[in-house]
Amino acid sequence: MIFSRYFALISLSSLSFASADDVSCGGHRAPSCEECPYDSSGTYKGSAWCNGQCEWNSSSNKCVAKPGKKCGGVSTAKICADCPSGAAGCGDTDCSWHPFTSLCRDSFSDDVRTASVHLVYDKPISKPAWWFQRVVPTASAPSTYFSTNGHRFGYGGIQEVNSSTGRVIFSLWDQGGCNQDVDPNCNEDDLAKTIACGTGVTCRGFGGEGTGRQSRYDRAPFSLNEEYYFVTQAKYLGNKRMEHTGYFYDNGLWRLLSRIQVSTNNSEEWWISGLYSFVEQWTAVDTTKDRAALFGPSYMADEDATEFYQIKKVRFSHGTLENHERVNAWQAGEDWQQAVGIETGGNAEQNVRRGDTFTYPEYVPYGELTSFRKNIDCLNLAQSRDEIEACLNTNPSTDAPSMLPSDVPSDTPSISPVTARECVDTAFKHNGKKTCTKYLKKKKEAQRIVQGVG
Repeated sequence: MIFSRYFALISLSSLSFASADDVSCGGHRAPSCEECPYDSSGTYKGSAWCNGQCEWNSSSNKCVAKPGKKCGGVSTAKICADCPSGAAGCGDTDCSWHPFTSLCRDSFSDDVRTASVHLVYDKPISKPAWWFQRVVPTASAPSTYFSTNGHRFGYGGIQEVNSSTGRVIFSLWDQGGCNQDVDPNCNEDDLAKTIACGTGVTCRGFGGEGTGRQSRYDRAPFSLNEEYYFVTQAKYLGNKRMEHTGYFYDNGLWRLLSRIQVSTNNSEEWWISGLYSFVEQWTAVDTTKDRAALFGPSYMADEDATEFYQIKKVRFSHGTLENHERVNAWQAGEDWQQAVGIETGGNAEQNVRRGDTFTYPEYVPYGELTSFRKNIDCLNLAQSRDEIEACLNTNPSTDAPSMLPSDVPSDTPSISPVTARECVDTAFKHNGKKTCTKYLKKKKEAQRIVQGVG
């Protein structure tokens, strides 16, 4: 599947329009085909990043330019955009004229995926540690990925795998230029490591376009026009290491996907940045189907999460595959709190341009965010899977994890009445009295917030 190429795409001047002399590598752009297999940090990604106007030469193990395109008449060009201007000069074999953008583009082909469509967000605070996102699938088909929480270190979202399987995923890449597909002997500190894997969730390594650790939770297919919620948590551990956790709201319960630790790539930056969402078709099973979703309103907070800040601005972009004219973006009505929709495939008609922006009106956070917010003090202290799931009050199977004391968590943000001795003797014993003192202090702070005095 096509995950890590979006990290490269986001890094390219925040999706500004590419210069005239660069090439489309499929889902991202580069100065030349030879540079397609490298992301913005110079990390080699291999043949999977060589698509679009380029193709992989297995003899030389290099990414090279595809043969020229047939324009109208007898003329040819390196790319369709270089064909003579106007519909007549564009032709209708390799290239076709797109009236809305007045561009000559690659003709549609059933052998390729529909174009990926993206939203790129401006973060509302400088160092967000929490990202709460809502997604509403409005059209789907097998092999569809709705990426909700993509950022510079990883990604998360929901998928329609086939007509009988829906999937939730949360992943973090290896750091420090580590790509185990290319070099299995990466620095141990740069390898992502799963610290806690949610009940009923499969946690494993992944590869193909970058390597790292992935968690996936399989369930029934997602319903159209239903709201689903995803939360990403980031935490700095010190010594240039960080921890990211993914949560998903499923059938009225918050579920732990996984908690993953990795280095910060020798940087002090650990927070959630380079924010994006997208809709993609990852195999060419049926390009005639429409794939679309609404995203947002979306909120972020710092580590203490005393206040959530709404993301206000988002930019639209799309990939440059052969049928990339079948894309669109729009702003939904008041019934969906003016969420921004993106669409690809089917009969989509493009009414906005790549790079156009949308602004979210200000909305009070909805109930699912409020319900999750009550767990944050507890989650900031929880270490193991059992402790995390106890904070969420999740009991997803008959083989449920052992819970914290029955009054943890309560129905308010407080972690209510637990004495220092109970704390040491039960849930946080391995962290010692110092952690329990902090735990009880946070409990009091949360109670003050609920009572409206803090």
